[in-house]
Amino acid sequence: MSADLKKDNEILDKKIKKVITFKSFKLLLLKIILIVCLFFLISTYLFGFYRMKGVSMTPSLNDGDLLLYYKYGKEYKSGDVVYVEKDKEKIVLRVIGKPGDVIDISEDGYLYVNNHVDNNYVFFETLKADDSDIEFPYKVKEDELFLAGDNRLEATDSRDFGGVKIKDVKGIVISVLRTRRV
Repeated sequence: MSADLKKDNEILDKKIKKVITFKSFKLLLLKIILIVCLFFLISTYLFGFYRMKGVSMTPSLNDGDLLLYYKYGKEYKSGDVVYVEKDKEKIVLRVIGKPGDVIDISEDGYLYVNNHVDNNYVFFETLKADDSDIEFPYKVKEDELFLAGDNRLEATDSRDFGGVKIKDVKGIVISVLRTRRV
């Protein structure tokens, strides 16, 4: 009797271990699926990723850098780097002027915001765009932002096309993952 009982116990132990292992696997699989779904929801609705293209923000951001931006940041301040979708074009630029600000560019290449020289984040002199229809001094409208690239000699920005509608700003860049020129 003890040999049969011992054999039955071993068979029962093996079946229990299989059930526990299968339940553990199902639980692990469920956790992985939940994490993937949560990551998808967060990256789709709360944050976004954009791979920097061009040299408009050099040296702050380089061509090929991966940017993480927050989609619901709507309190823009001067100096913020924002991700914009304007006329089906995706660009990253820096906020220079907010609604009501007056932007001017002097003959010697200084950019003025409300009669104060903008020395922040300027790596190259600021020039007026030759083929622009923008008249300076430029007053930023209530539903717009004035944006400029850090590389003012190469950037296509508000000096060329005027203020950008706030509704076209899709997020504030919060992190940069350098992928090139490290």
